[in-house]
Amino acid sequence: FINAILLFVCFVTPYRIAFVEDTELSWTITDNLIDGIFGIDMILTFFMAFYNIEFILVDTKKDIAINYLKGWFLIDLVAIFPFNVIFDTSDFGALARLTKIPRLYR
Repeated sequence: FINAILLFVCFVTPYRIAFVEDTELSWTITDNLIDGIFGIDMILTFFMAFYNIEFILVDTKKDIAINYLKGWFLIDLVAIFPFNVIFDTSDFGALARLTKIPRLYR
């Protein structure tokens, strides 16, 4: 499911940065919905086991959290941070939409 959303973001974000001038309500709702799904994914990542370098399954909560915090956490957090809500981005247009680029790193 998250892969389908990532594909949508990969294709739609560059298009919106290049061609969409105004932020319509439908785009705002879509952005907030995607941010919410990525937020839920961030929370779930703290509970998902992973394989370490030696291909041993790591399933302790502490080790999972440390691994995520040292890895993708900061990029994921920046990707869902609501810059457009906290800062007045009405004057910046495309610059405000550029804040969604970190999603593409995922």
